[in-house]
Amino acid sequence: MPPTVLKQLQNSFPVANEQLARSYDNLRDQFVQSAPDVSVLVLLSGDGLALAAYGLDVDSADPVAAACSGLQSIGAALSNSLNGGGVKYHNITLVNGHLVITGCGDRSILIALIRDGGRIGSSIRETVRIADGFAPQMASDPRAFDETAQ
Repeated sequence: MPPTVLKQLQNSFPVANEQLARSYDNLRDQFVQSAPDVSVLVLLSGDGLALAAYGLDVDSADPVAAACSGLQSIGAALSNSLNGGGVKYHNITLVNGHLVITGCGDRSILIALIRDGGRIGSSIRETVRIADGFAPQMASDPRAFDETAQ
């Protein structure tokens, strides 16, 4: 996917809050400017559910969200066992690109797919930088369990 196409993509998930919708689009726009080799973005809430997806439809984004949330948890457990101080990011090398998974606020996760042939190092660096900058907007608690709804 050419880098300029990401700018043209809409969030696959409906967002009722217009301010949040603009915020997610601004996140996408930062990637267009700073990491043009990123072709897919998925933003997860603190409970691992996809909030926004650019470059994937809902049916594809949900399993990606579940898998990446699990990988982030595994990385955190490993880091705790090894006194690693936390996980900065995961880089999964695919045949057709690189998948970067990084924290984006309290328990929230940002996933970026760097296209095959893209600038891996600078794209990973920018993904982590953008996630760190966006993190204050993503500080989220997991959904509350309603004990009365049974």
